[in-house]
Amino acid sequence: MIHLYIDPGTGSMIFAVLMGVVTTLVFAAQGVMVKLKSKVGTKNIQVDNKNKDNLVIFSDHKRYDNVFIPILDELEKRKIKTNFLTMSADDPVLSKNYEYIKSEFIGEGNTAFAKLNLLNAKVVLSTTPGLNVYQWKKSKNVDKYIHIYHDIAGGLSYRMFGIDFYDVIFTVSELQNENIREIEHKRNLKEKELITVGCTYIDELIKKYENTPRVKNDVPVVLIAPSWGAESLLVKYGEKIIDNVLNTGYKVVVRPHPQSWISDIDVINNLKNKYGDKIEFNKDNDNFDILNKSDFMISDFSSVMLDYAFVFDKPYMYYLTESGRNYDMYDAGWLDDPKKHDIAKLNCGIELTDANIDKIKEYLNANNPEINALKEKREYYKKLSLAHIKESTKLVVDNLKRMIEE
Repeated sequence: MIHLYIDPGTGSMIFAVLMGVVTTLVFAAQGVMVKLKSKVGTKNIQVDNKNKDNLVIFSDHKRYDNVFIPILDELEKRKIKTNFLTMSADDPVLSKNYEYIKSEFIGEGNTAFAKLNLLNAKVVLSTTPGLNVYQWKKSKNVDKYIHIYHDIAGGLSYRMFGIDFYDVIFTVSELQNENIREIEHKRNLKEKELITVGCTYIDELIKKYENTPRVKNDVPVVLIAPSWGAESLLVKYGEKIIDNVLNTGYKVVVRPHPQSWISDIDVINNLKNKYGDKIEFNKDNDNFDILNKSDFMISDFSSVMLDYAFVFDKPYMYYLTESGRNYDMYDAGWLDDPKKHDIAKLNCGIELTDANIDKIKEYLNANNPEINALKEKREYYKKLSLAHIKESTKLVVDNLKRMIEE
């Protein structure tokens, strides 16, 4: 007997093609029914328009609850009926006692996308990139798809075409708008509606920080919070950085990216075996406590650095690949200056290189002039990169309500 193997990537492509065929057949059948009914005297028939949902919010993972829960709370407060669809079976939203929000776990992967591809709604809001590029296809029965970002630096750090097929983008700043428009013009794309609303989860983070006591450590805490993959800080420089920090006498906390616990698990296990209880690993679902507790951060290209700088007003160092970071596979690669997308990230911290990695002890000195000079930069780039501070949730819901009514 011959056994055929289909790799996951090919499987996803095949599934996407099949879903496209199925979706086309469904809509074609609906169209035939409309024509048949009209022939027997029924007038002005629309396909299932009576049952259109006003608003659907889709989340592909519970980690984005910090984006959506403030919005859901405001929708509930205003009595706006909403369907919240999640791909996380243990999503905390599912256990919330909402009256006007209907929450549903729609399965994972292809099972979830099969349902999403047949949505019937006026407005769909999501933070998931790749609409109409991968398995998730636009439904003909959805009037408007809106994308909202889940980090300050979002937008052009997605893989290419990440937001191309959305109708509306809720942006974080005017700087982000400029970057999106530049790419649209270069790719001859139809201009999307860009609405600057700020960042909902950053607003909540700021409010929480303002109401939380500051932590005073007997021994300074250095948080190593990298991204994941072969070019990440943990893989490239993990042991060397940890050794340098331990030599200062400071405490080391390593918080790997969630994906690292899958993709880089061998690296993590090697570090655990080598250092034992000399270092601490943090796996909290919410990173607030460790960001609040730590005194200094070392990261790579993770957007958590801007959370650290703009909310907690603390310094960081960052590592880039030898090429400065290859933007070719990202939307940012279409900009005349791709680094413009990361301008705040690059200017609010100190770059970690082969030349200065052995000088970490100097940078951890509280009186280091280069580190102290970063405070003024954090204030400047916060104003440039983050609009409507503490107003974003209201602005998001105001615009959702307007679009539903339109």
